[in-house]
Amino acid sequence: MDSPSSFEPLTAWHTVVRDGLPVALIDWTLAGPVDRLDEVVACAWWHAQLHGDTVAERNDLPDGATRAGQLRLFLDGYELPAADRDGLVDRMIEFAIRDGAPVLAALHSAPLGETYTAALGGGAFRDGVPVAPSAKSDIGVTLVATSHPPFVGRQPDAVTGAVRAMALLLPVVGAVRNFGPTSWQVADVAAGRIDALWQYGRDGGNLLAPSLVAREAGVVVTDVAGEPWRPDSDSFLAAPPALHARLLDLLSAEPAAA
Repeated sequence: MDSPSSFEPLTAWHTVVRDGLPVALIDWTLAGPVDRLDEVVACAWWHAQLHGDTVAERNDLPDGATRAGQLRLFLDGYELPAADRDGLVDRMIEFAIRDGAPVLAALHSAPLGETYTAALGGGAFRDGVPVAPSAKSDIGVTLVATSHPPFVGRQPDAVTGAVRAMALLLPVVGAVRNFGPTSWQVADVAAGRIDALWQYGRDGGNLLAPSLVAREAGVVVTDVAGEPWRPDSDSFLAAPPALHARLLDLLSAEPAAA
């Protein structure tokens, strides 16, 4: 079996207990094959109850440090290797939002003194002023940005994809740059400061909020195969409608032989 079979979520409220011992599981609607680490993440999230402060206060949960200790005990009991613990928090964030979609977003840059905001169906704004993406249609004069997830070396396919994409786009676009934080660059695509941004690798924690800002501004947000972007997608492309299809074509092409 390539993937273990998961109950998901295996939580206290799905467990029948008799005389202090678990004897049965109920509610199998989400059962099925799953990645081993996703199963660890799901169980760890629910059993350590890693909710935000508002939910924690409402349910009289222990403080964050105590629940972080419970998470550590869970991972120790599972004997999860140190290598698999790297990036586990990002994976938990992706798990928590995977079946949802952002409805509100706010991004603030202290050095610039600027704030991007967006609400689902309510538009996108910078410091209260509506933003809109670039109106360019000539790919040859575009300023395109790229980025990568934290610790990208742990996602070898993302490294390969990034190198391949650079070879495909550099000869065609006006310029390729990385201007810093991924989330802010996506928001700047929404405002037309940057014409487009692509990235390879899973990076839901950095891309979720700005993806809403971009969409609400009128940017097309997909993966590099043209499928709607989700927090667990392996790639990301944000571009205005006039550029998006052309960039998809370029990213799906084969690099020219040396």
